[in-house]
Amino acid sequence: MQLHSLKQSGYKDVPTIISKDNYEHFFKLARNIKQKKSVSYEDRVERTPLIPTRILSNLIVGSMEHITAIEPYLDKLTEFFQEHQLNPHFWCKTKTDFKRRKKSPNILWNKNKAIHPQDALAKHGLLTFVDRFPINTPNVEYNIGSLVRHLTTAQSAARLLCHAFTGMRHHEINIAPFNTLEKIHIKGLGDVPFLRSYTSKIGQDNYSKPTYWVTSPELETVIPVAQKIAEIAGIRSSINCSKDADFPLFPSLSASQSDTENHIHYEIPLPDTSHRLVATASFVSHIAITEEDLNELEVFDMFRDWRSEKEFSLGSNWPTAPHQFRRSLAVYSARSGLVSLPSLSTHYKHMTLAMTALYAENSAFAVNML
Repeated sequence: MQLHSLKQSGYKDVPTIISKDNYEHFFKLARNIKQKKSVSYEDRVERTPLIPTRILSNLIVGSMEHITAIEPYLDKLTEFFQEHQLNPHFWCKTKTDFKRRKKSPNILWNKNKAIHPQDALAKHGLLTFVDRFPINTPNVEYNIGSLVRHLTTAQSAARLLCHAFTGMRHHEINIAPFNTLEKIHIKGLGDVPFLRSYTSKIGQDNYSKPTYWVTSPELETVIPVAQKIAEIAGIRSSINCSKDADFPLFPSLSASQSDTENHIHYEIPLPDTSHRLVATASFVSHIAITEEDLNELEVFDMFRDWRSEKEFSLGSNWPTAPHQFRRSLAVYSARSGLVSLPSLSTHYKHMTLAMTALYAENSAFAVNML
């Protein structure tokens, strides 16, 4: 509008940005924008936050430690849930327990066949497991639901690590097949681990053909844990775990919490984890936001008022969400100078370099974490 005014005043060589035919439409639009009230903080949509280096490190280390702690018990838990699924007298203290989980009308209650929860745990060598991961609640002693929740938590830890070590989108991790982990030989690098999954961001169909994301050797210990938990989910749902591309790596352990829309037609339901990772603070410590973390964020993006956003309040646990790992991996990779923008763009399945550059925006102001 100022350029137009200068031109109208007789100044020469003033560049024309809006054609004469569009002047009236442009000025009407400009007036409408000027008359609108400023957008309130609650209505603004901020960019996906960068995870501060201290918190990101603790999320990765804490998740790996949780995976390591639960891994030795998974074979015993598999046997436990197999018997729990097949034997209606298993995990029963009373006839009421039997009726609650009875599956066949031809099987009658037999007190002599009943296996008390403590005996069931002892039979499968899980007493030390429940000492470390308690399953009692204020209302229920030996709560089977608590046992399942420990597996769900371990599954969340595995999902978090997949996000952290690939930068994959939520839906790409969510629909990853059971046999997602592959190694591809690359000259000069040897056998490099990749995750194979699908994306809805390329092609005309809902999901692409199998697509690959390079990853870190750390996931070679994480994926087998996720696979064993997937087998238990199959047992609980009475669905055979095919251990191939027809079975998901992260199925729901509880049908009541499952997503009703099963991507690419997996027979077993997928968990409903559309936004935040489940109970991150329950398996990762030291993720409360400190002054150091806020200072780091303020240096990274000085135009964002981090302290006015409630979820980043000092002392609050970091609000971990899947897409944050995608943003963080892009920023810290670009900051390190070890990964080129075209390489990162290919890895992220972006259609343009501009989108990748947007993810890595402000990387020069980030801590050189790598």
